[in-house]
Amino acid sequence: TPGPSYTTIGDLAGDQDFATAGLLFDGADPPLTATQSEDWGEGLTVEYVAATDSYTVTALAGTSVTFEPSHKESGTSPDLQQWIRRAGAQTDILSLVTPSVNGVELTYTLLGTWHASNLISMDGNAHYFVMGVPTLASDMPASGTAAYTFMADGLIVTGGTQYRLDSNASLSFSVNFGTGAITSSLHLAGAPINVPSLTTDFGTYAGTGSIAAGGPGFAGTFAGAGRTGQFAGAFFGPQASEAGLAWEIHGADFNAYGHGAGIKD
Repeated sequence: TPGPSYTTIGDLAGDQDFATAGLLFDGADPPLTATQSEDWGEGLTVEYVAATDSYTVTALAGTSVTFEPSHKESGTSPDLQQWIRRAGAQTDILSLVTPSVNGVELTYTLLGTWHASNLISMDGNAHYFVMGVPTLASDMPASGTAAYTFMADGLIVTGGTQYRLDSNASLSFSVNFGTGAITSSLHLAGAPINVPSLTTDFGTYAGTGSIAAGGPGFAGTFAGAGRTGQFAGAFFGPQASEAGLAWEIHGADFNAYGHGAGIKD
């Protein structure tokens, strides 16, 4: 029996309603503090209206912002789209990225952030999330194991310095579809934003988690080097061919957060 058909991100047409999975952070500027895991379909939603070429993001708490073509930044790279909406003291920034792994662009997965800040109250929050064309429940593998080739991107703030993850960082990701168990290993390494040639190793963190009943969402935790963290994400495309997640790790004077995305090996 032929499996269900999937439309790639690039071929989607008309109005779209996207569920997401990810993490909610408190803070207008780095370092951010993770406050809530938002499992697949239980948090942020993204609605695209074709007639106005606009995106409306709505948080679980009900806060909603619409980004229109006039808010879109010019000169963004082909894999990055960004909108900046200013209204009085409030600034909202929406970013959507098509991730690539070893030079191969994913076709069903998008990574996103929504940063909100207020110049008067000096507070804000940020959503790190994944969305796209999710694997249907009827098409989720029910047995066997799989490993994914993953990329990791993110920011580390410690000792008053911001570090961007570089090519020395890595994220492994394995799934047992029979039991729903997920194992992962996140190696953090990066350089100060203003000194990109100076890499620092921040250790390796073991992750364990599980697939939600029926999929495509999953969530879990990280631990290592005296620090803890969490991740939330989902599978996308036919037979869970792609996966994406948002992650965070924190400790004393240490905040790290970002995205990961991968292709089934």
